[in-house]
This record gives sequence, structure tokens and C-alpha cells, in this order.
Amino acid sequence: MLIRSRTLLSFIFILLLVQTLALAEDGAHGGNAAPSDRTQASETSEAVKAPRTTERYTEKGQTVDPVAIDIAPNGDIYVAEGSRAGKAVIDNRNSGLRKSNGVINDLQKTSVEDRLDQINMLLEGGFYPEGTFTKTADRVRWVKDTDGDGKADTSTIFADNFNDPLDGIASGVLYHDGKVYLTNIPHVWLLQDKDGDGDADKETPGERESLSYGWGIRWAFYGHDMHGLIKGLDGRIYFSIGDRGYNVTTKEGKQFYGPDRGAVFRMWPDGSGLELYFEGLRNPQELAFDNYGNLFTGDNNSDSGDKARFAWLPEGGDAGWRQDVQSLRDRGPWNREHMWKPRDVEKYGLDQPAWIIPPLKNVGRGPSGLTHYPGTGDVFPTNGSFLMCDYPAGVRHVHVKPNGAFFKVVEDSQFPTEGSTITDITWGYDGRLYLSDWGGGWKPNPNGYIKTMVNEAAHQSQAKQIAEVKSLFSEGFEKLSDEKLIELLGHADQRVRIHAQWEFAGRDDSLPEDLGDVIEDSNASELKKLHAIWALRMMSRKVSDYSQEIYAALNDKSPRIRAQAIA
Repeated sequence: MLIRSRTLLSFIFILLLVQTLALAEDGAHGGNAAPSDRTQASETSEAVKAPRTTERYTEKGQTVDPVAIDIAPNGDIYVAEGSRAGKAVIDNRNSGLRKSNGVINDLQKTSVEDRLDQINMLLEGGFYPEGTFTKTADRVRWVKDTDGDGKADTSTIFADNFNDPLDGIASGVLYHDGKVYLTNIPHVWLLQDKDGDGDADKETPGERESLSYGWGIRWAFYGHDMHGLIKGLDGRIYFSIGDRGYNVTTKEGKQFYGPDRGAVFRMWPDGSGLELYFEGLRNPQELAFDNYGNLFTGDNNSDSGDKARFAWLPEGGDAGWRQDVQSLRDRGPWNREHMWKPRDVEKYGLDQPAWIIPPLKNVGRGPSGLTHYPGTGDVFPTNGSFLMCDYPAGVRHVHVKPNGAFFKVVEDSQFPTEGSTITDITWGYDGRLYLSDWGGGWKPNPNGYIKTMVNEAAHQSQAKQIAEVKSLFSEGFEKLSDEKLIELLGHADQRVRIHAQWEFAGRDDSLPEDLGDVIEDSNASELKKLHAIWALRMMSRKVSDYSQEIYAALNDKSPRIRAQAIA
């Protein structure tokens, strides 16, 4: 397979940068050693064993079929609810599709319009009853705790009636700057309440904007939809698409065509500048960044003896999956060439393709939600510590560290939770861990809910920091001075650093010289300098080139800082 020259150069560059960073790590991380599936994860850490209390945040009926959740700065929760799963969204294992030669038809599709043609054919041919693809709607729910008792007391619909025949499952949601982003095949939606009536409806002009269209060419397997909405450290919004594929033309007229693969994309908050970031995934759901801007995800297996994977996603990389092989009983090269296994030249020789980015480790059964510990509310390591929903087997704790030019998983253990059908997970600004539970099984049902987990001992020892983080978000970063925002670039909490960076970079009157001073300050922390560099890059997009301020980082003693200066 040919790899585009730009992608190849980007990938080689990323590897060189990571290798440079790794040389500065403790020697225990080991030279240029490649990852191996023979590497054993450590025993369950004390952080995972720490006692936690669990409480329901919502009662029955306050949310149903929760697929993804996101928390606004004031603590409100937005929920993407996927009631169309298995009802209005079918897949190529479905008898109706198979009876109509639908699998072959699926593989031949090149656009979402092709899928609409097939829907009409299926209805006209009597393979499905009239209304199958429109009778069930997905929605975004808005859940609030108005009295501050730690439990939801208000639940309303923020946006509903996502029941177009082409609509997938509402599977990704993100709150940012008074707006809500929703990933729902075939659109990436921007939703906002412009008239103050508490919802973003179809009838009010401007309350629903499609930022891009053309996602989900194939049926493939249902659940292989669009997920992963997350704010990046570069000022952009990232999201994932499963192997239902894409044929998307950007606002600038550029086409992205990948009918047979899952991928990660990024865009600016207004939907412009859409870029392909990583491809060749099967069903990446949530995404999460570590403190240094490295992106990770969990990817699902193909039910052929292969295993699910925890993966690092460098820009321009390709994990090798193509949905065409799902129709092959043995999955073709996916199994034959060990593409789903961590790299091990001694064990597999040259059978594993050199052009793919292999997984770090085979982890879990059904990766779904994913979150990185931000540094507040618990006792996990402050970098590289992830909690990954493993549907339907609860949650796993995955801890990664640099390993030469790659990463290695140093812990992969079961994280004790009540219930096993956890779809998403995120840290609240109050220090609590929030989890959405489907309510059991695979089909939509009325039992879904949101719960919280609290490490009481950590909340006692971190009471001051937890209170500070909650106050910063509830009162708003827009009220803070430039000087305070600069200070917060070095905060202990990853979310505080990111929000301070975005706020400073978004101001029209902020001074780049202030960030330059941080970069040249020998007493500033490594993370504070990194966020200063990232803020300058964000500012460079809208005003002018701040390369001189950024290039000052080339003299820094930290290889991480120097690497970002030329990234």
C-alpha cells in the first residue's frame, strides 16, 4: 500500500520528536526498545485499589440510552442519547440486509447518498417496514443539579428529532463556549440556544448548523459511529469516526475519502480547517490527551480471534484496518499479518507491516469511553493515567509511559465499578468521577443512568485544590486577568491549564510577549512553558506569526520544550 508522501514525512517527523523526548526520560524506560505483547502489565496499583463511594446522579427516566456525556463549566451535563441503536440504525449482520444482497451493496458505496438509495430500495422491496429508519429519534439531553446536593433534579431535552433516514447514533457530545457539538452520522453539528428557550430546535434559524457532512457511507456494524469530541491542546476540536467511512468535502473545498476505515479528524471550533489526523482504525470511540499532547484511544476487535487494543495516535499515522476484510471469514491480512498485535519482530518476523502504527497493548473487550486523569480528585499518576470503559465489562485503568520512540503500558487492571455496561466516563470539575451506564444489555432500554464515584480520602487531602478548580470553572475564565491566566498555565490540573490557554489565546488584546517571558523563565515549569508555546501557536492563526517567541524555546534544557518549538 502506498502512503502519501506528506503523511509519511509527518509520521517520520513525529517519531523523531518522540524519540528525542524519550531520551530525556528515566533510563528505566529503555533506549529504543520496541513494544511487545509479551510485556506484562504491573500488578493492580494502590491507586486503583483505593476505596471509593458510588452514588446515582440521575434517577430512572432522567436520561435514557446514554452513549456519551460532557460536563459544562457550571456542572451541567449534556448527554448524547442513542435510542436509534439497533432500531433505525441497522448493520450488515442484519437479516434484511443479507436477504437483499446488502453486504455486497455496502462494500460498493462511495457516498452517503448511495446509502440513502439503498434505504429506499430496502423499503420498496419490503425488506423493512415503512418508517423503520425514521420512527426512532436520538437526542441531546441537558441534566442539571440546581440545588447543589450532588444529584440531578432537572432533566430537559436540549436538541431532539435526529431521525433522518441517514442519521446514525448520537455518539459524541462536547460543550464549549456556550455551544454544544454533536457527532451524529452523517453530520458534525453545532447546537446553540439563540432565543433563550432552553433548547436548540430545528425551527429557530441558526440554532443547528452542520459543520461537515458525508460521514457514515456504509452500514458496517452499528455502533461504529462518530465519537470522541474533545478539545485539543492546539486550539482545535478532535473527533473520531468508526469504519462506516467518510466522503467529506470541507468548507474550503478539500475532499477526504475513506469509505473503508475509521479515523480521527480535527477542526477549528467554527468547523473550518478540517484535517485528517489518523486513519486505519476500526471503531475508535473516545479520545484522550496526556499532559504532553499525545493522543490515545481504545479500538475494538473484529470478532475473529483478534483482540481489542489501546493505541497511541501520532499525527499522520495509520493502524492498518480496512472494513472490507470484515466480510472475510479469516479477516485476511488483519489476522494473517498480525496487524492487531503490538510490534514484536522476534516473534512475528517480517509478517507485521512496517507501515502501520501498532497498538501499545491488547486491552479489554469493548473499548468505549476514555478519560485522562487531570490531576484533581483522586490519587492516580498525574500523567498517562487513563480510565477506559470496557463494554460490557466495566472500566479498566491503563497507565502508559514513554518507551524509546513509542510508549508502553505499565498497568492494565480492572477498575472496580458498580455495573458493567459503562458507555462513557469523565472527571467533573468538583473532583468526582462521572460515568454513564447504558442500563444493561445491548438494546435501547429505559434503565440508563449517570452515577458518580468519589475517593473520599483524596477529597479530604485535596480539598483546597478541588474547591479552587470548581470555583475557576463555575465563575468563568473570561473574568480572569491576563496575569492570572498566565499563572494558571502551570496549574496542577490539566483542564485548568487548557482552559487558561484557550482563553488567553482567544483574547484580542492579549500580549504574546507575556507568553514569551514564560518560555524564557528558567523557573517556569515544563508544563507551563508547553502551554505558553501552544497558546502562541493558537494566536499565530488569527493575528501574525509569533515564531520568534516560540523559537526562544530552542534554548531550553527540556527536550520536550525544544521539540515543541519546531513541531
